[in-house]
Amino acid sequence: MKAYRRRAILASLLVVPVGAAYAQQNEPAKLFHGNGVVTAVEGEGALTINHEPIEGLMPAMEMTFKVNPSSLAKGVRPGDKIQFGVEGKTYVIRELKVVGHTQ
Repeated sequence: MKAYRRRAILASLLVVPVGAAYAQQNEPAKLFHGNGVVTAVEGEGALTINHEPIEGLMPAMEMTFKVNPSSLAKGVRPGDKIQFGVEGKTYVIRELKVVGHTQ
C-alpha cells in the first residue's frame, strides 16, 4: 500500500510541470516588427534581409529568415525595402510589406 501511495504522489507532481510547459507552447508567439532591405531571395520561402534593430528581439544585422506562408515573399526581389513582422520564438517572418526599392 505504501509503494502505491508513493507512486500516486510522484505521478501527481509530474503533471504540474508538463501542464505548464504545454500551456507555454500553445501561447501565441509574439511578433516583433522590423524594417530592412532584401539582399537576396533564397529560393521559395526565404529572404536575406539587412535590417535595422528589431526592438526587443535583436540588433541590426544581415540575416536569412524563413517566410511563412511563402506566398508573402512572392514578387519580392533584392533591393526591396520592406516592413516585416517576425515571430520571436522561431524567427519566421509572418507579415511582410514592400514599401520601396533602393537604387
